[in-house]
Parts: sequence; structure tokens; C-alpha cells
Amino acid sequence: MLYYRNVETDDGIIKSVTCNSTKAEVESKKPARPTAGRPTPESVVQVMAKFEAPTRKIKYHGPWHRSRGWRSLLEEVRPNFFMVGNSKSGTSALYFALRQHPDIFMCTPKEPNFFARDLCAGVTDGTFIQMPESDYLELFRDVDGSAVIGDASACYLYSSDAARLIHTFNPEAKILIILREPVAFLYSYYTQLLKNPGSENEIAGSFEEALELEPQRREGQALPPGCQVPALLLYMDRVRYADQVQRYLDLFPPEQIKILLYDDLVDSNVTFFDEVTDFLGVARYPAVNFEIRNPSALVRSKTARQALYDLSTGAGRLAGIQKLIKRVTPDKSRRAFLQWVYARFIFKPAPRLSAETRDRLKRTIAPEVAKLQQQLGIDLSHRWGYTLDVAGGRH
Repeated sequence: MLYYRNVETDDGIIKSVTCNSTKAEVESKKPARPTAGRPTPESVVQVMAKFEAPTRKIKYHGPWHRSRGWRSLLEEVRPNFFMVGNSKSGTSALYFALRQHPDIFMCTPKEPNFFARDLCAGVTDGTFIQMPESDYLELFRDVDGSAVIGDASACYLYSSDAARLIHTFNPEAKILIILREPVAFLYSYYTQLLKNPGSENEIAGSFEEALELEPQRREGQALPPGCQVPALLLYMDRVRYADQVQRYLDLFPPEQIKILLYDDLVDSNVTFFDEVTDFLGVARYPAVNFEIRNPSALVRSKTARQALYDLSTGAGRLAGIQKLIKRVTPDKSRRAFLQWVYARFIFKPAPRLSAETRDRLKRTIAPEVAKLQQQLGIDLSHRWGYTLDVAGGRH
């Protein structure tokens, strides 16, 4: 009979190996016991219990394996891939596409926001409540051999804390950043905040009004009732792309960072997906199916939106009903029904942004685009329709 024990290899992998001892040799190594009052002979099971139980080889997912030895699988499996943003730049579509790949695990929910400590401070409701690390790691408990383990919290690009905390958590992680033309992003982002009654609860009646309120909101004034994360309402801060990207460039080596443009996703999602899988070091997956997620829309009824939000999240007085619905309906059917209700009764298509507002914002944002263009070495002036003067930032 062979016996097993766990050992840690030089590269930090825990695996089971066989002992060269036979049962007789094991029995002979037992300490001598006095004959008087000696307990009953130990059974084979008791002898086996003195040896470490066989364990399967644990796949290496990053430096957290080293020096920790074998603890629990929950502690060993941590994300090694972060899709840090930007919001409204195809991250949801890519997230659901990545979930289809057999060698990629993306956690649910898509955006745990665990490393955005600055945005989570003081939050008592919604998706930005700060969770303990044990709860965060629990999101990855179902990982089974996937080479890529991902977190797709799109606020990590905007957060001033996330890059540093992710690097501390796993300095070998891969970082994916998707950037969208700033004005298009801002307008789509505004319509998204209208749809989010939890953390932001935007109530400005128009995009232009939301921009005008920004100086007051910086001072803590004119905030929507129940707004949990006021920083998310500072629209112009969201398009300081160069500073946000630099936080990651300062910490992670270039080979661990991939920066893509939303335009390329729109032009060819298959080619875009191939770039991502190549970066992650997994096989390409031609069978992937892309779907439009979170399209820009305005809210028909804020009251109906709030009620449906409470029903879908279990907030407020509808918590009991939500739990009952979850018990009796499959997740896929329930989500499909909620999406239909939102599309049919809650949201309506967003109108086009006026040319006047677009041109004014481009003139304001041009210096930021010029800075980003120099940083990345990409001709964004033509890609995004900006005429840039690097010195003056004129449009």
C-alpha cells in the first residue's frame, strides 16, 4: 500500500507525492507504548490519519502560492486578470463573452468593486458597499482549473486607490483597459446614471444640466437624494484618461497591460476578442457570441424604475418578494423577463447629443486627449475626431 504526503515544489505548487514506506515500515516507526494499560491497537485508518491526506495538484495562479503552503483552496485561488474599465466602453459585452471561454473564469457579479476603497468609503447601500476580503474571495470559489480568473469592475480605472491595491494583491496580474471617445462616453455614462437608482441616483433632467451642476456637487451640494457615491457624478473627472492610465503604468510592467479602443470593438468584435485572448495567453475562441449590453437609454418613469430596481435587488419593502421570486424562478428566465420589462416599460431610446454640446465639450477635453495621445503613441486626433494642438489643446 502506498502512502501520500503533500510537498511544495520550487515553483510554489502544492502536490501529492507517494511515500516509499510500506505499511509495515510505517507501523515500525510508531513509538513504543507501555504494555500495562496499553490502549487497543491502532487500526489502519488511524495509522493513515497520521499522514497528510492526498490532495490534487493546485494550478498556479500567481505569487500568492509562494511561501503560504497548503491552506484552503479558497485562499489559493485569486484573480489574476482585471478588466479595470472604462465604464460604457464595452466592458459588459466583453465580460459576457469572456465567460463563454472554457479557460476563463469571470466572477459574478461582474463588478464587485472590492479595490475601489475610495469610492466605497461610507457607502451603506448599493453595489459599492465595502466587502471583507473573505467575501471577495468567495466569488471565486467555483474556479476549477481556469488559467484566467477575472474581475471586471469598470470603476477601477477611475478609482484613485484601485491600481495600488490590485498591485499589492497580485503584482503579476494582467490589466485590461478599454477607452472610448470622451464625449461619447460622457453622454452614455449620463444615461447610465439615470438608470442607476442605487449608488448615483442621477436626477438631472438633461446632460447639459448635469454638467452645469458639477461645481456645486464638488462642494457637496445639489446631490440627488440617496446618492451613495457623489464622486461618480463628477463627469469631467471621468475623462482624465491619461492620469488614470498612468496609475497602472507606474506599477505594472508593459507586458501586463493591454490598452484597447472601444472603436475597435465596434468595428470587429471577433478581432477585438482575439486580441484579448492573445493578451491573456489562452486559445482563441471563434464560437464566442457577442451581445449588446447596457445600451444608452432615458428613463420613462423614475417611480417605476425605483420599484423594479427594489424588486430585482431585494431592497426596501420588496426584499421578501424578491427572495420568493428567486426561489421559484430560474436565474436565466428571471433576468430575461426583467430585461424585457426594463426595455418595454422603463427605458426609452436616448436622443442624439446636440452638435453644440458635443463641440463645446471637445474643445474642453482636447488637452486631455492630447496628453493621452502622447502617452499611448496612438493617433487619437483622427480616430476620435479631434484637431489637437498639444501646447494649447485647441479643437
